[in-house]
Amino acid sequence: MNPLMHKPPHRYLLLLILTAVLFGCDRGHAPTPLINDMRSGQSLEQVKALHELRNAKWETIEKGSHAPDGTDDTFDVLRVATRYRHLEFQGELILEFLNDKLMSTWFYPDDFDRYKASWDLSVAGQPTPLGESLERGQTRIWTLEDFDGRHYAGWEDEALAEERRALLEAYS
Repeated sequence: MNPLMHKPPHRYLLLLILTAVLFGCDRGHAPTPLINDMRSGQSLEQVKALHELRNAKWETIEKGSHAPDGTDDTFDVLRVATRYRHLEFQGELILEFLNDKLMSTWFYPDDFDRYKASWDLSVAGQPTPLGESLERGQTRIWTLEDFDGRHYAGWEDEALAEERRALLEAYS
């Protein structure tokens, strides 16, 4: 007699379910809050439809598709900028999309010092040193100085950022 015939069928069902979870299911996650009403995973068109951005003028900073040599597998990166108001401060807002999903936002206020004090109270809830990041669920939030010496506040979906890192590593 075949020994496999005597094993309970629920073991095979469990193995089948585990295989499907590990290899076949979508590993997507819930959108995370970014700046104001923006959520990770939104498309550029969804972001443009938000009330405060309906009449905004947009500039494309970067648009590209990346693929490993000899394959048709690509991933798309889009970075756009517009004028924006956050916490009653004017500035430049930069949005980064990965495969048409909003991944991160950077706000460059015109008056960073005054904005930072407001940001500490409203966003961080406490004084936060420049460069220190906070975790809010899957959202990483920080203030920093960029390579050009400009100060900004950033919001990023950590899961999408990790996906981008993995794609860049695999495709480089």
